[in-house]
Amino acid sequence: MPATAFTMDSISTTILLLLLILTCLFLTRSSRGKSRLPPGPMPLPFLGNLLQFRSKDMMTSLTKLSKKYGPVYTVYLGTRPVVVLSGYQAVKEALVNHGEEFSGRGHYPSFFNFTKGNGIAFSNGERWKVLKKFSLQILRNLGMRKRSNEELILKEVSFLLEELRKTEGEPLNPTSVLSRSVSNIICSVVFGRRFDYDDERLLTIIHFMNDSLEILSSRWSEWYHLFPSLLNWLPGPHQRLFRNFGRLKDLIFRSVRDHQASLDPSSPQDFIDYFLIKIAQEKQDPQSHFHMDTLLMTTHNLLFGGTQTIVTTLTYAFLLLTKYPKVQVRVQEEIDHVVGRQRLPTPGDRVAMPYTDAVIHEVQRFADVLPLNLPHRVIQDTTFRGFLLPKGTDIITVLNTVHYDPTQFLKPQEFNPEHFLDASQSFKKSPAFMPFSAGPRLCLGESLARMELFLYLSAILQNFSLQPLGAPEDIDLTPRTSGLGNLPRPYELSVSPEAEKDVGTLFSNRPRQRTLRVFALAVPKELGSGTRTIRERVLEEAVCLLGEFQATIGAPFDSRRLLDNSVSNVIFGNRYGNKDPEFLRLLNFNNFCTMSSRRGDGTFVIPQSKDLDCFNPYFLDNKGPFQSEDAFTPFSPGEWMCLGAGLAPSETFLFFTAILQWFHVLPMGSLANTHLTPECTGLGNVPQPSSSAWWSTEVRLSHPLLTLSDLLIPLVDKGPELQMEASP
Repeated sequence: MPATAFTMDSISTTILLLLLILTCLFLTRSSRGKSRLPPGPMPLPFLGNLLQFRSKDMMTSLTKLSKKYGPVYTVYLGTRPVVVLSGYQAVKEALVNHGEEFSGRGHYPSFFNFTKGNGIAFSNGERWKVLKKFSLQILRNLGMRKRSNEELILKEVSFLLEELRKTEGEPLNPTSVLSRSVSNIICSVVFGRRFDYDDERLLTIIHFMNDSLEILSSRWSEWYHLFPSLLNWLPGPHQRLFRNFGRLKDLIFRSVRDHQASLDPSSPQDFIDYFLIKIAQEKQDPQSHFHMDTLLMTTHNLLFGGTQTIVTTLTYAFLLLTKYPKVQVRVQEEIDHVVGRQRLPTPGDRVAMPYTDAVIHEVQRFADVLPLNLPHRVIQDTTFRGFLLPKGTDIITVLNTVHYDPTQFLKPQEFNPEHFLDASQSFKKSPAFMPFSAGPRLCLGESLARMELFLYLSAILQNFSLQPLGAPEDIDLTPRTSGLGNLPRPYELSVSPEAEKDVGTLFSNRPRQRTLRVFALAVPKELGSGTRTIRERVLEEAVCLLGEFQATIGAPFDSRRLLDNSVSNVIFGNRYGNKDPEFLRLLNFNNFCTMSSRRGDGTFVIPQSKDLDCFNPYFLDNKGPFQSEDAFTPFSPGEWMCLGAGLAPSETFLFFTAILQWFHVLPMGSLANTHLTPECTGLGNVPQPSSSAWWSTEVRLSHPLLTLSDLLIPLVDKGPELQMEASP
């Protein structure tokens, strides 16, 4: 027993001693390394600065640390030291002023385990330089920055607009339809073709990319990057990520095989064709960087990068424009002014649309879809702000702290397009705008992405208005997850055709309302509004109306239908018979809902200014003459006064006096049973229906006091001075 106890004690002591030695070695190594690196929080053995990464995401943790240690500091991801740069000045100094030294790609375990250093996004050294130069040349040959890309995007935008029209205002998840549309742009570049929105191959590609981005932006991905060697042996979402990458690689490989079978070296059609030709040209060079692995990984990089950032940005744009509808309206007004409705926007319109340009930039800044950027690496010993960074040191540039730097943006926590407008409302560039990174590692597809964002957003807002399903103030802009990317919370919205909204003088807004109002007021004046020309039309229509009344021979009838027909004939400028089928169709509105009460086709609504307690001709002074009242505003006051305020009083006077000149209007029952309380009050006060089966109030007209043939002579002779005489 004592021997056993001694043995166990010896083993325990040995283990503790080994742990102590390893800890000392780690601390000595860390101390030696940190003596040449910027300061930072003290790491734990093997765990690094795990305790400092306990916030909801790594970006938040790094931002907090920068407030304590400054814009340049060191953290340990497990046993690996990483230098963190925060704020515009530090990031700009590294990526732009020292761009060549910081041009390496830092270690990113989830991608490196898959790419093995192949592909343009995660390669380094000579391979990266060769692939970058070649890829840029291919993209230029395929039309990047040229008109062919503009045509490609506008064609895809047209498909998207048609898809949005099919929703007919029903709620939709914008991410789904945007993913299918935007993916087709990069698919056309790399595969040489687009896919139908329900094509199984396209949907599979999108699924793998979306699911991969979800995992890469999750908390689990951050844990994997801290301890990749350990977690590689354990189950978890990272294993699904690698399966997604592998399946997407298989899809690309099958497409490459199809390209090999149909390749015409004299006429390459897409990125894969150009790459295959280059592989064949350098087949005999064992040091060549052009082989199947680099083709597959570069294509994978282009697909992933060319879809996810654009879709996420547009998804955020929709969310922000529904939360801030005034911004949306102003963009639409600028589109109407510069582009109109007869054609789609083009890249050339951008320079004349500073507010739209500013909104797109502000969406990218505020959404900050790549908050931590991909890691960089110094490719040689570099002195930076007094610190010596050894060759191979990984660098994290926190782009979130650039886009939210208070020294560069007045109110960085607010969505405000004024951040990119000067005092004259012209577009203003900001050096702190880095959504595509900066320096030598600037995104290859930056120009294509900028064109996509402008054409997609402007074309959609030209044709549709984005409507939230709830109150704008309830929209939550907080990302649901923030890792590799800031991903918005899932949401739905509805799109309504812009052609059916905000048009005409009644429901449009400035400056459209002002322009339409000036024109609409000028036309009636030219046609004689308030002059004898219009009065003659009214009197002509009054004669026809009285003839219809005469034909009733005292029988009950629906007076409102005849009155509506007569007044509408004056407005149309051409009279129709009261039984004309097309005329009757135009007079009927679609089903509508007033005060939550469903009404059917043909329902009449008569709006009134307010509900008076009693009927009394208030507009007479003590001596009897008519007197006006400032509070009399049946046509609304101010700039929104009814355009027909000059015509309507003449119509009302002439119809009213002509009818009462020739007829008595009698109720169907006793006066006590005549109800003046409106049936409902909403947009307008609607009178109660009569006791008969008719919808509107029915009246009985007595036989005329005079013959109808005598009507027009005295009426026209009296003209505008015609006064209504009291009935005996």
